[in-house]
This record gives sequence, structure tokens and C-alpha cells, in this order.
Amino acid sequence: YESVTSGNTSNPPAQSANKEESHNGLHIAGNENKCESLRKVVLARKVDLNLGASLNGLDALMRMKFGGHVGHLFYLATGEDNKELQFNREFIGCTPERLFQVKDRGNERIVTSEALAGTRIRGLTPNADAELLQELLSSKKDMLENEITGNFIMDALKELEANGWLDKRSPEFFVESCDDENKSHTGRFFVRRLRHLQHICQTFEGRLSKNANII
Repeated sequence: YESVTSGNTSNPPAQSANKEESHNGLHIAGNENKCESLRKVVLARKVDLNLGASLNGLDALMRMKFGGHVGHLFYLATGEDNKELQFNREFIGCTPERLFQVKDRGNERIVTSEALAGTRIRGLTPNADAELLQELLSSKKDMLENEITGNFIMDALKELEANGWLDKRSPEFFVESCDDENKSHTGRFFVRRLRHLQHICQTFEGRLSKNANII
């Protein structure tokens, strides 16, 4: 992840992720008390950017939107109930997967989310691109990684269902997605193909109950 703060720009960004620290992160994860229940460990790289002036998160988001970034933009700002937002802490980003979306389908309100995990670069030629795609889809490690991510989202939807936010449905929450120019379809999994990367993805949806409030 990256953090942006105001300060002196004389120091270059400090990248804290290297081979030794990655090994240390895996060692720490493996020695946790609950290590037997861990199925997936994600190591993140931290980059601190010290700017000479304040940065407005919404301005940065608009630069992403009109600067060629392909994905789903999000923005969060801290604040308190019935008070103005405090813009000293903002969380922005652009993700290739849809975090969630609520849309009307007839008389129903449908919430949709995606599990995206398992990645390859795009090939420099059509043949190389197709080979990388097949390598990705035939990788047991990458498919398992996506299944673990999908199970996490499915458990979250089941919890919403148990609390009355989603209507009861059977048997599962995953849905099959139709092909388009950015997808290669294989059963309930598909590959989202972006400019530089291609990712295994699943789509999940649930039907909001009448009393559900997305706010």
C-alpha cells in the first residue's frame, strides 16, 4: 500500500519491501498462534511519499479517472455523525475488481461484488498473451488463491444474510458472467484482461432485503 503525507521532498520514497523482509513476513505469519487456520498470506509493499504541499484526495481521484487508469475508483474520508468531513485523512484507490455495487433489477435491489486473485502480465504478442492466459487458468496455485478470496466474500454475504440484510437464497451466491472484450470465460471463473495485467475473477451477488440500508 502507499501512504501520502505532507513534508520535505528531499528524501526519496522509502520502499520497505525487499527479499529479506518478505521472508521475515512469511516467517512471522507462519509463527502466529493461529497459523494452522491461515490459508492465504498477502505481503504488502509500503511507499511513503513526502509532498511539499497538501494534497486533496478528490483531486487525486479525478487525475486517476481522467489519466487513463482502468478500474473501479473509491474514496473515503474520515468524519463524525452530523459533522463536516475531516479531509486530513483520506483513503483513495483504483482497483481492478468491483468492491460492491447496488443496482435495481426489476423490483429487486441486487448487491454485486467480485473476487479477484491470481495474476499474469499481458503478453507482448497475441500468441504470448494467449500462452500466459492458459498458464494462468491451468495454475492450481492461482485458482486456489481465487477460491480462497471468493470464499471470504461468500462468507461476508452469508453473514449479511444471517443478519437480515440479504434475502434468503439458495444454493450459492456466485453467478456466471457473460463474455465481453475484456473477459475470457471459463465456467464460473473468468479472466479480466486489462492493459498490462490479467486476473482470475468471480462475480457474487445477493438480493437486498426490503429493510436493508446501504448507508
